[in-house]
Amino acid sequence: MFRIIFPLAITASVLLNSCSSPSQDSNASSEETKIVFKQHKISLNNGQRWEANPETTEGVYAMKQLLAEFTPTDSLKDYSSLKGQLQEEFTMIFQKCTMKGEAHNQLHNFLIPIKNNLEQMDKTDIADSKVIFQKLKNHMEIYDEFFI
Repeated sequence: MFRIIFPLAITASVLLNSCSSPSQDSNASSEETKIVFKQHKISLNNGQRWEANPETTEGVYAMKQLLAEFTPTDSLKDYSSLKGQLQEEFTMIFQKCTMKGEAHNQLHNFLIPIKNNLEQMDKTDIADSKVIFQKLKNHMEIYDEFFI
């Protein structure tokens, strides 16, 4: 039980303490493009991509690279190893977060599904791990549609 709860507590702590407080952006409009991912909406900034800090983009690209280099296997141990590597990059994104306002909020909307999938990646059977791997890989591909 400790093995499950401790990493979740660390992630929650990083989320709450490392990122700046969200604020409302006066440039938000009803014309924003919205994409729904499990109740988390990622919106464009009046049709334009949000500016992300370089460390965030580096972390996302590092995660994309890890996913691209991984070959799906029939071993939960392999998925657990991948999960550990992805979580290191994920944690670094939050530790180096300097974004503010609505761009910050939209980044969190992008990251929440990643967090949820990482939590489940190696807890299930191999078929579920393969599905979660593909969900993560697909989700990471949308980053460039919403952030520069």
